[in-house]
Amino acid sequence: KQQKLAPHVTHTHTSRSMAHQVVVVQVGQAGNQIGCELFQELSKVYNRQDQPHAHRFFRFHPKCPVAIARSVYIDTEAKVIAAIKAEAKASGRWQYSEKSGLHTLRGAGNNWANGYCNYGAHHRDDILKLIRREVELCHFFDGFVVVGSVAGGTGSGLGTAVCEMLREEYPKSIIFSQMIWPFSSGETIVQHYNAIFSLAKLYKCVDAILLLENDKLQRVCNVMLKLKKVAVKDLNSVAVQQLCALLLPVSRCALDDCSQAASHAPLLMSELVAAAVPHPHYKLLTARATPQMPASYKDFTSYSWKSLLGSLRGMCLSDSSCEEVHLYNPYASIGALQHTWMVWHSMELVGIGVIDVAFGCSWDFFKGYNWRIKPPQDPSIGCVVDTPEAVCDDFNTTITHTLVLHGIRLKEAQAVEFLQPGLYTAWSPEPLTVASDTTPLFGHDMVACAMSNSKHIYRPVEAAVSRAWTMFESRAYVHQYQAFGVDEEAFQQHMVDCEQIVLDYKQL
Repeated sequence: KQQKLAPHVTHTHTSRSMAHQVVVVQVGQAGNQIGCELFQELSKVYNRQDQPHAHRFFRFHPKCPVAIARSVYIDTEAKVIAAIKAEAKASGRWQYSEKSGLHTLRGAGNNWANGYCNYGAHHRDDILKLIRREVELCHFFDGFVVVGSVAGGTGSGLGTAVCEMLREEYPKSIIFSQMIWPFSSGETIVQHYNAIFSLAKLYKCVDAILLLENDKLQRVCNVMLKLKKVAVKDLNSVAVQQLCALLLPVSRCALDDCSQAASHAPLLMSELVAAAVPHPHYKLLTARATPQMPASYKDFTSYSWKSLLGSLRGMCLSDSSCEEVHLYNPYASIGALQHTWMVWHSMELVGIGVIDVAFGCSWDFFKGYNWRIKPPQDPSIGCVVDTPEAVCDDFNTTITHTLVLHGIRLKEAQAVEFLQPGLYTAWSPEPLTVASDTTPLFGHDMVACAMSNSKHIYRPVEAAVSRAWTMFESRAYVHQYQAFGVDEEAFQQHMVDCEQIVLDYKQL
């Protein structure tokens, strides 16, 4: 594991001045909803044929007045497909191709085996035909982005089967999987089986897995966006903003001046994946973005790159999804404190006082992430903290950070704090990649996003494996999977495979 290995990543060396295209494959209800929301955000930035980067996600036809998404959308229920097509047309900026979708008449019944063994095998040829058509419409194909959830049966089972099809048909192409991990409190009774089966299979056929936890997405909605009732669309919106910030074209830049791009050509997705996943045993990625605030706060808040990057670094250190710690961190940097004061002052301007915030937030908001944790100066000496009470296990050791910045005044952005050696494992070949673009996103002048390959990603996986073993020991619901050809030996093998993933990350 100490060897500097790279994933099986190759790409054709064509003209870098041309846009390289990505095909998005949406599977299942959650996958289609997130995919639709993703294209909605992308179309707000790039939707015209005269924009070179627009061709990365959209194609254009003389007879069609709007952009056409480079997408294949698949579900086992027709109503979801109809809904996303109607939403796309209603935007007036883009639409789905009528020839790129597939749906059946019955769902997968929250059964991974039904989606994988039944629907995957039965519709294999039809799915590959749709995908092949979209790929052939790309001039410079850069890879696949597969979007789905692993709680139910279609996104987990059929989504896994689709990824295996892609690897067989396109062995040298990048497959970037965006996986929505279910709530720990439970969405379906068999979600732990479905999640473990999916992860074990996907780890063998995709190049990278961006794992977004519903628990963390909801925490952002509750704590930072101040939403009292969180809908599925709110969770999807947070997930899409993180995904969109990573997928939009960016160029590699200098660490001390992010306005100085080392190459004016956008990074290929294959290059981003190769930088984020330097070892085939470590494919799980997380994403964090800042600033995080309700829309009503934007007009009353200002911030700097120093404060945003300080918040983002703290979130990465402690595996936090929210940037709330600086409200209670006496050791925060001056830039971070300035950002905190501006956010707090904006609350007062709109009539929200300290007491209102206190009663509107959970204790986790005030607890925040553990700001006492600091990375060791020498990775070999272990965790170094400010107080004896801090626990070394809380330090989130990282293999790689991919830092993506969007917005104005990039000359002021410096990522040197992310270069501290103690943040990373000793064997990481290129621990930090920084890229930027001058296009503001989501109504903010500045947006910072980090895609991290870090230790603490094992926690939701370990919890799911533990619960899956408990259910399996009682043979709970095993017969539903056996009906589609998944025997008890497969259960055991998948859980053992996921235990190995957990062990690999815990040893960082």
